[in-house]
Amino acid sequence: TDKLKPGSTHTLSVQLKSDKPLIGMRGETWLHYLPKPDATIDLAGEWEFSNDVINFDRKLKLPGHWSGLMARRTVDIPANLKDKQTFIRIDNNSRVVGAIVNGHWLRSHHHAIGHEFDINITKLVHYGQTNQITLVHYNDVGHCEVKKVELYFQN
Repeated sequence: TDKLKPGSTHTLSVQLKSDKPLIGMRGETWLHYLPKPDATIDLAGEWEFSNDVINFDRKLKLPGHWSGLMARRTVDIPANLKDKQTFIRIDNNSRVVGAIVNGHWLRSHHHAIGHEFDINITKLVHYGQTNQITLVHYNDVGHCEVKKVELYFQN
């Protein structure tokens, strides 16, 4: 917005009221603000699935439910986006913990905070080429629901 300019300082307050005990995390708090992306690529569609990280022998559609260790697909990322910061956003039931982008492992924060997370993949993307993205399930083969998976691009 026009009111909160990057690099400026603001004081915000939050007041919580409850007729029952409030239990939560101790320590610092933070606010999350994500401006509207300059561009997005929806990764909905057909994905290959594996139970052993070697054989990707099943195909299913995401978003949706799946049981397996990994899900992968390829995506072409246009060259005209090379000057943007590139992120993958995954909204799931806390079972997807990270992604492998063109052979490089990236993990979300090790403490799940909500069901949606973003990972900056800018340095791993091959702009103007085909890229491989693999979602990694937590710990073992098991049930997972992916509600949304997309790439987004920002200055």
